[in-house]
Amino acid sequence: MVTRMRGERGQIGLKQLLGVGLLVVLVYAGLEVVPKVFAVYNFEDQVQTQSLLAGGQYKNELEIRESIERAARENHIPLDPQSISIQRQGFELQISLSYAVPFELFGKTFVWQRSVTKGNFVGV
Repeated sequence: MVTRMRGERGQIGLKQLLGVGLLVVLVYAGLEVVPKVFAVYNFEDQVQTQSLLAGGQYKNELEIRESIERAARENHIPLDPQSISIQRQGFELQISLSYAVPFELFGKTFVWQRSVTKGNFVGV
């Protein structure tokens, strides 16, 4: 014998259906966006590290560009090599670059534009 509590009919209501649908949409969007956001910030940390260390290591501009391009490939960041700008003042190094990260959500492409300047004498 099955006993039911008051108001329980074994049916899913519209509110529950919309709640589950919203949860599915948020999980899908999160799985698409969160890994790319982590990759962007990881890439920018690598650029910052390169700008801080390369000045004292006497690396030439070509070696610095190659390491930045390698970091972009490792993080799946679409980077145009022409957008990389490197300035040197003594042992200090400033790296500027701009790039765009595309997100595919629900059949539409959204683009996150990034302009980054990393180094010791930023803002001087």
